Amino acid sequence: MGTNPSGEFELLNGKLYTSCIYGGANQKGTITEFVPSTGTLINKFNFDIAGSLNGINPNGMLLAYNDQLFGFASGGGVNNQGTTFKYNPVTNVFTKLEDHLSANQITSIGNGFITVQS
Repeated sequence: MGTNPSGEFELLNGKLYTSCIYGGANQKGTITEFVPSTGTLINKFNFDIAGSLNGINPNGMLLAYNDQLFGFASGGGVNNQGTTFKYNPVTNVFTKLEDHLSANQITSIGNGFITVQS
């Protein structure tokens, strides 16, 4: 299971999702699903060091849009400054959308989503 949840739960298709900065199979964070009807917690995606180009240690709230979850990882990526990603919980497909250029490129808005400075 993931540890250190990093944002509020996001509701999508009757299930709740959050990211955890640490924990999971590789100790690099998770995307976790909670099914209210059964009280079940499920690790849907494990970030890992071997896949660090996709990002590690997700940080901040996930945002649901078009049946997918969007978020960012605070580490990993091509520049080791994190990534922006989307995740489809139905197909279990993780897609890196962009690599962050520097630590100053992203800003967390409380427990909310991010703004990207250009």
